[in-house]
Amino acid sequence: MGIEGSVEVVRLTYMSRTTSLAEHPNRAAGMAQIRRQSQQLNRLYGLTGALLVGHDWFIQTLEGEPCAVFATFARINLDLRHQGIRLFEVASARGRLFPDWAMHVGRMEEVGPALLWQCGRAYRRLPQGGASLLLRALEESVHAA
Repeated sequence: MGIEGSVEVVRLTYMSRTTSLAEHPNRAAGMAQIRRQSQQLNRLYGLTGALLVGHDWFIQTLEGEPCAVFATFARINLDLRHQGIRLFEVASARGRLFPDWAMHVGRMEEVGPALLWQCGRAYRRLPQGGASLLLRALEESVHAA
């Protein structure tokens, strides 16, 4: 994993609480649906990124052209599966952290419990550098895939 290429992109990283609408009677089917929908839209808009799905949380980073990233984040803000969306970082980046993933969708169980605890604490306090915790969790999930 690492930053690939030299094209400047925008990277947006956020965390949100899930609502009961995010629950699916069959968790594997629900994750497959999220993966399918996000990959299809992200390919269309030239986005890459990673998403962690838990019973209580979503952690996600989106990478791509600014207009596509911000339009996607606007749709996420209207998605009733999310509540309490906390934006951790919007930054220009030289290349993408997840260039091979239209959208990696992982489970919180793929990430170490200590790191998840730190992410939950960061959600409540929004510390400077909190985005790096979320990105570490996303990278752990990708490595577990």
